[in-house]
Amino acid sequence: MEDGTASGTSPDLESSLSPNVYHLVCSWQIEKDFEQHVTKIAPFAKVVHDKVMNKNRGVVKARLKHLFQWTTDSENGTMPINSGHLSALNNCNFGKISRKSLLPSDTDGPPTSLNLRNLLWHGFVKPGEIPERYAMFLLVLVGSLGQVLRDKDLDTRLNIVRPFADVSPQVSTLDAKFPDLNLLSEDVSCLFNELPIIQQESNIMWFKALENFQEERYSWSAALIIQLLESILRQVFAKSNGCPERVLTAESSTLFTTFDEILTGTLPDGSENKVRHVIGDGILEMLLDLLVYPNGPRFRDRLSHGELDFHSINPILVLILIHIIITLSDKLSDQEKFKKNVFYSKSGRLLCSYKSLFHPIPMLRDDYIRLCTTLDSWVGLPGPTNDELLANGLSNDTSGQFYDEVKNIFADKPMDSLAGEIIRFLEPFSDTHSHLNSCKKLKIETIFRARSELQLVTVLHQIVSQCAKVNENIQAISRRRFDQWEERQLRSRQRVNYLRFIVRIEYLMI
Repeated sequence: MEDGTASGTSPDLESSLSPNVYHLVCSWQIEKDFEQHVTKIAPFAKVVHDKVMNKNRGVVKARLKHLFQWTTDSENGTMPINSGHLSALNNCNFGKISRKSLLPSDTDGPPTSLNLRNLLWHGFVKPGEIPERYAMFLLVLVGSLGQVLRDKDLDTRLNIVRPFADVSPQVSTLDAKFPDLNLLSEDVSCLFNELPIIQQESNIMWFKALENFQEERYSWSAALIIQLLESILRQVFAKSNGCPERVLTAESSTLFTTFDEILTGTLPDGSENKVRHVIGDGILEMLLDLLVYPNGPRFRDRLSHGELDFHSINPILVLILIHIIITLSDKLSDQEKFKKNVFYSKSGRLLCSYKSLFHPIPMLRDDYIRLCTTLDSWVGLPGPTNDELLANGLSNDTSGQFYDEVKNIFADKPMDSLAGEIIRFLEPFSDTHSHLNSCKKLKIETIFRARSELQLVTVLHQIVSQCAKVNENIQAISRRRFDQWEERQLRSRQRVNYLRFIVRIEYLMI
């Protein structure tokens, strides 16, 4: 791509950059007096670009690879550079190296700067809008930071690398939810061409994303797909809420319209966000699971901030995003090719009927079910015989008396009420299966729950977590002490305490 000067007029394609931002980033000439930040950066970026382009490509690549070692990532390209150098700068903080002296705010800063990182990762930029000189400038900039660290003998302090976030548990959960999801099938590939919700000038990004996926370059595919998805949803947000100006980049007085606002329940003025009615609850819950909820993979956030290993992205995350775009195309258009495709109709139904897996409420339910399932094993815990207890002046029948007293409290309450459910569950784990089946079948609305409810869920989750720890300890102690009892390894006081523990454990069961 030739890196000449651009005119100050609007581009031929319909840009999502506001006039001021487009003028700042794209309409650049050396002799013009632009904003202070561009006056500093743009001429220098062009000089760097011209010098590098006049050098041997192999020599430049080898030199940059050597200087990129401080980032633990030698990949080239604007988006992974932003991701990689944010990760490396986090390592600087981790190693107590000053970040302010290394990070140029003119390229990564507020809306008054070039703000390249946000323009790219939030999907405002279309192919060809960012001049090549800035990509080259970022490559040299990150390499130069490596040289600065070497010159100041600080690179050795980066040996302590902050570990990447582990999203494998969430990936396993999603993989189990979508076991047959694939991309390479001929049955579904026919859907990729000419998706109506992707603007024509962005088709090259869509096809490049698919090409990267097929070549198993999943992180590159994800970076492009996430851009496209946020751009698409921003268009839906602006149209459904009657605010067409929100498709443009922010000015200094306005925030970017990003996933955080697109997927929230209300607008800044308190009115309802109508995106939910357009895309449907299933896709909304899927997007919240993938991108927003703290217990989910938070895919875009972690990928763009360098918290994920850019070379080890699981393909299932990218596949789901691709199928979300296809499903949105189906919902927002009348094209028959979606409805007639057998493979897509299955995956589309899965997405449209999806229920959240990572919202705090279903996660509380699942943890509670797991806890109750493990409690069943308390009934079969090994222990001394009743004769051995009686010989020591103890009995394990007292818990039954306690249970009878609890039943008497609810004796006048109908058994089909909550009191009846409590009585059935209080009997030491005799009816857990029906109770757990009821929990599994319970339909819970998760979208846009009140903050006070989520605070209660947090407290309940802490209680369940503590109960799970008590359960693990009880079972471990019970088995270890019984083995010592059988081997006659317990001292006198330990034997007395163990027998009392066995008798009292049934109270815990109730």
